[in-house]
Amino acid sequence: MCDQSTPFVDEPATDPALLRTLAAAGLPATGRFLPKAGWVSRVWVGDEYVVRLSNGQFRDSFRHEATVVNLLAGSEVPHARHLAHGDGPDGPWYVSERVPGRTIYDVWSAADSHTRQAMIESLGFALRALHRVPVTTDLLPPWLADALAGKPRAAYHPPVVSAALADVADWIQERVALQN
Repeated sequence: MCDQSTPFVDEPATDPALLRTLAAAGLPATGRFLPKAGWVSRVWVGDEYVVRLSNGQFRDSFRHEATVVNLLAGSEVPHARHLAHGDGPDGPWYVSERVPGRTIYDVWSAADSHTRQAMIESLGFALRALHRVPVTTDLLPPWLADALAGKPRAAYHPPVVSAALADVADWIQERVALQN
């Protein structure tokens, strides 16, 4: 989306979970990695790789993602190549190649309207290309298969749900105080 590089710390990776994941993927534990926060995974953006460690909330999500990403090979869909995934002592993990650029999350607020329009158009082209990729009818994310089978699941964005519940509780407390 943007041609600026992600800034890296000048120190080698030392996080034990990151080092275990790189070893499990058969990758060298060299290079610099920038930790990034996420709702359902820990992420480290490296010079060559992006390493994600799931909190396990979505069953088999990285296996499903690997299947989908492998279907994109040779298509016009821009994507990072899947390198490895698996389960380890720290939970499910996924490693992909690093594609240069920055996330929309990082650049959107500072982008002018022309740049935002270009980002939206770029997403539209990617979605159009994605919809041209043939898939089998049984290619469902495991959590969607669970939902269709009637199995309960947690909300997709727990921090958002928690914040909404807190707002509702505050709203009720304000009104209860008015009745007294």
